[in-house]
Amino acid sequence: MIVNTRPSILANKTNELLARSGIEFMHEPLTKILSISPSNQALEKLQQLDSYDVIIFTSQTAAKFGAPYLQRHTSKNLNLLIMAIGLATQRVLSAHGLVSEVPLGFNSAGLAGL
Repeated sequence: MIVNTRPSILANKTNELLARSGIEFMHEPLTKILSISPSNQALEKLQQLDSYDVIIFTSQTAAKFGAPYLQRHTSKNLNLLIMAIGLATQRVLSAHGLVSEVPLGFNSAGLAGL
């Protein structure tokens, strides 16, 4: 028996794969992901993106909710490295028109090795 504890908005693909594989599972989401409006301090930092070396998105959800803010607060000329932890996160960023790199290992340890 597998218990999928992912939030509902992220669980469908996993649940479908488990069901197709004939694996006994149950979906019991233990967390809920909500979008919030950035604080004034966060918005000020977005205005200073040209002073940063890299922007790191650590999850699909971070990319889904964060990419629109990044797009609104960056110029097309900004030469800022965008990193995605994992291919799914990279796909979300790509859907928003953002080019990103994925570290080897697809995790924070891979990112630290850069």
